[in-house]
Amino acid sequence: MPTSKAPKAEQALLKKLGIHSILLLPVFIEEDWFGFIGFDSIKEVREWNEYELLVLKTAAEIIGTYLKRNIIEQSLVEQKNFNQQILDELPSIVVIVDKNMNLILWNKASERLTGYSQAELANMSTIELVAEQDHEELRAAFQRILAHKPGGQELHIRHKRGTLTPYYWLGSLIEMNGEEVFLNIGLNISAQKEMERELREEKRFADAVINGMPGTFFMLDKDLKYVRLNENMAKELGYSIDELMSGEPLSIYPEDQQKKLGEKVKEVLEKGFVSVESYPISKDGKTLSRNLNAVRFDRDGETFIIGTGQDISDLKQREKELQDSINEKQVLLQEIHHRVKNNLAVISGLLELQLNEYEDPVFQRLIQESQSRIRTMAMIHEKLYRSENLSRIPMLEYVEDLVGQIRKGIKIGEKHISIDINIEDIELNINQAIPFALALNEILSNALEHAFKNQQKGKVVVELYEEDNFIHSTIKDNGQGMSESQKMGQSSSLGMTLIRALLTQIDADWGIDGEHGVTYSIRFEKHAKGTDNALNGLDD
Repeated sequence: MPTSKAPKAEQALLKKLGIHSILLLPVFIEEDWFGFIGFDSIKEVREWNEYELLVLKTAAEIIGTYLKRNIIEQSLVEQKNFNQQILDELPSIVVIVDKNMNLILWNKASERLTGYSQAELANMSTIELVAEQDHEELRAAFQRILAHKPGGQELHIRHKRGTLTPYYWLGSLIEMNGEEVFLNIGLNISAQKEMERELREEKRFADAVINGMPGTFFMLDKDLKYVRLNENMAKELGYSIDELMSGEPLSIYPEDQQKKLGEKVKEVLEKGFVSVESYPISKDGKTLSRNLNAVRFDRDGETFIIGTGQDISDLKQREKELQDSINEKQVLLQEIHHRVKNNLAVISGLLELQLNEYEDPVFQRLIQESQSRIRTMAMIHEKLYRSENLSRIPMLEYVEDLVGQIRKGIKIGEKHISIDINIEDIELNINQAIPFALALNEILSNALEHAFKNQQKGKVVVELYEEDNFIHSTIKDNGQGMSESQKMGQSSSLGMTLIRALLTQIDADWGIDGEHGVTYSIRFEKHAKGTDNALNGLDD
């Protein structure tokens, strides 16, 4: 091309250089433009022929190819350096091994973790790096890789100092320089192996504790499947641990028990704890008695039930024997109370016969008073005989019956004497009930006999109530009151002596008001047990 046809800027430059004609061809590296190659003429304006054009085109292609090769070689060097840098930065051992197990390539971690230098590793095989006891496993691992069955293998690396370190190896076949080689990556699993060892020790310890427990132990998941159980449970039920682990936990119970235990499972999941008696069936068909305690246990977002069981077969047997003994003693006590009541009735009958032999009214009155006291005690034994509770007397029913009995035994003629009863539903033990009832008998008998001598009508009120574990009682009449000698318990009569002794027997605080009739105020502490003898203190 003549320079006169070039752009103005290029014309000036070419003329300055004395160039009259120029032939330019671009140089490409693949599709990327790199520059130009060309011919120029400084003598004349000329045209280039096909041969010159072909030579120049060939030269441009040669130059492009050469530049491309230089770039590729540089890229390969950079890639190799980059890959090596990556390998060297890895904390694990990375080695490339040929099919004869000789080391071809390795990273810096291989030198650091084995203790061998680069020169030493260059002359070593994989066999020399692996502990002798793992050689067979190493060869088998290479065979699996050759068979295209990749997988992991635990092998021990021998350090230059002789120490052995566990590594987990992953291997695969790759192609390098046209040949198949092994790429192996080894991960140090010392920490994991130590953790596994500690976990095994922890499990052995836990197993020893669980199996050393005197009772049974089990652990269920949220689907009520066994997670763990101890040897005692399998032994007591007659099954193997595998048989129990593969079965349903509730299947060892009768159908009626399964429903009840299913409800208890819901309860432990809701409330966190439950205790229940259960009756599993052993493999040989024997019914066992177990007290189960279960708690809910949450771990890592999962819910479990942990339970223990104690054999209560002996306890249930002793409980049955004790209940049988109690029932037997209850029958005997009822019989005793019945016989005591009958004996007291016989005594009362004998006194009745004695009463008919004497006409002395004073003597007859004394016998009748004794009969009343005997009937008061007999009534208590009658109540106990007919009651399921052989130690406590319901005072409301008893006092009503006692008042009726006293009214029948004392002749008041045409007089209209009413007795109002205001009693709470209170129970007293027998050793408090008898002294209080005898004292009440004496007080009511005295009131009906002596309080209304000069009156045609009168009223007696009996009150009994409980407050702050104290029994309060008031017995009052609207009769003629007491003489000075009778006030404040100073009377020496047998009746007053009995009242004083009986109330002292139950440690009662009491007093008498003789104005406008007679009022007895009694207060004593309610006890589960009483004293032995209701008549102690009569001689004081």
